[in-house]
Parts: sequence; structure tokens; C-alpha cells
Amino acid sequence: MPIKVIGDQVGLTLPAFLDAVAHAVAVQADVVNLSFVAYLPRSGGCFPEPYGCLTAAQVRVIEKIVQRAVKHARRHGVTMIAAAANEALELNRRDELLALPAETKGVLAVSATGPIGWALDQSTDIDVPAAYTNFGKRIVYLSAPGGQFTLGPNGPIPTLPPDLECDLGFGLGVLPCWHFDGVFTTAFFNPARPSFYRSGFGTSFAAPHVAGVAALIIGRHGGSMSPNQVQAILRKSADDLGPPGRDDYHGWGRVIAQRATEMTHG
Repeated sequence: MPIKVIGDQVGLTLPAFLDAVAHAVAVQADVVNLSFVAYLPRSGGCFPEPYGCLTAAQVRVIEKIVQRAVKHARRHGVTMIAAAANEALELNRRDELLALPAETKGVLAVSATGPIGWALDQSTDIDVPAAYTNFGKRIVYLSAPGGQFTLGPNGPIPTLPPDLECDLGFGLGVLPCWHFDGVFTTAFFNPARPSFYRSGFGTSFAAPHVAGVAALIIGRHGGSMSPNQVQAILRKSADDLGPPGRDDYHGWGRVIAQRATEMTHG
């Protein structure tokens, strides 16, 4: 079920987030995907209108409130999964910048991976950490496909020349080749073309991969599992990429749906 937490005018607010979590608990949701982030300076600071300013004490209160909401949801059987976000920042609970909900204890933060030039060479590595993904060994739990682009001084830069076109026979027609380094999605729905797919990029596309696999795991085990059980299977079934064990960019590894759904829990 889609639960709207970001307003058209004001954007993300704490009351909207809390109401959404409470609603998810009330309707007995098994998994919640949180494809958004709020950055707060731990020492306090001011924000563009209409948000105003926060003191360090107020930031600590917000952090505790979000933590309590997540704890409440997990206690009621809800697995909480969040996007790590897209600013190429190292997330660390001991630094100045607080990224919520990704840095909240009990939330599984997901980083993004993607290929570079896949349309030209389908044997290329599809698990390259995305140039934009936030990272951090203590925060990122898993990685998942989010698409690849390069960060430039004025915004995203495609992985391949913009005028280079490809038609790979997927019924998508001719597209700039760099689109195939992304995640094809219906997220931007066009009523005139209900079957239309387009490419998307970001940890907001990676996190739903993990949320979807978590839902498959729960369904495979009868429709009811504790978040700790779901979390354990996600961790054990992931492909351990990068340095052995938990690492900055992949966490415990890249999610694998088939292996996760075939694994039993103890």
C-alpha cells in the first residue's frame, strides 16, 4: 500500500512520518519501505523556508522520536527498510550530520549498485557501487540495484555519451544507451501509456528491491515473521561483495531473491 509522507508544498514532516508508521502498524503491514531521507545537523542549524531552525537539543529529541517509532513498528512485526540516500556521503552515527531514517537503529539501510556501459557489454560488472550512493560500514546493511551515473559539479552525468543510442530488443525501442545502466521502472506512471517503462536511478530504487525480497521471505514462511528473522535471512543469503564481511558500500552484501526465499530460518 502506498502511504504518502511527503507533502506537495511542505515536504517531509515528522508528524507525517509518525502517522505513516502508526498506520502501517495498525493495518499489520509486514514490511515498510522508506525511500526518503532528512538530513539534520547534530549541533543544530537553520533550514530554507518554511522549515525554520532547530537547536541541538531539538535534533536529539527528533532522533529519539524516530527511534521510538521504529522500535514500536519492529515490536509489532514490521521490518523497516530505508534508502541510504544519494549524496555520496559517509554515514556515521558519530559525525555531525544525521541522516534519518537510514541511521536509525533497527532500520535496514540500503546502498545502490549499477553497471557502467551494460548496453554495450552485458558481461560487465553489475555490482559496482553507484557513484552517488551514501555509504558507511556501520550504517549500510545491504546493497541492491539502483542504477549508475556519475556525480558532476552541476548534477548527474550519464555513464555513456548522451547521443549514443541502443535498441536491445526489450520492447523499449531506441533509447540513449546510458538508460540501460539504470533500473527500469513504472514509478513515474503515465496514464496515457500504462505499460510504459523508464529508467530510474537512486537508492530509492535500491531499497524497494530489498523490501520486495523481505516480503517474499515472509510469504515463503507463512506470512508472519519477526523482523529479526527476516533480517537474519537477508544477511545470510546476500552475496558478500567487496571486502569480506560487512563493508562500506555493500554492507553484508547484495540482496539475492532466490537464495533468500529458499533459505529456512532457525
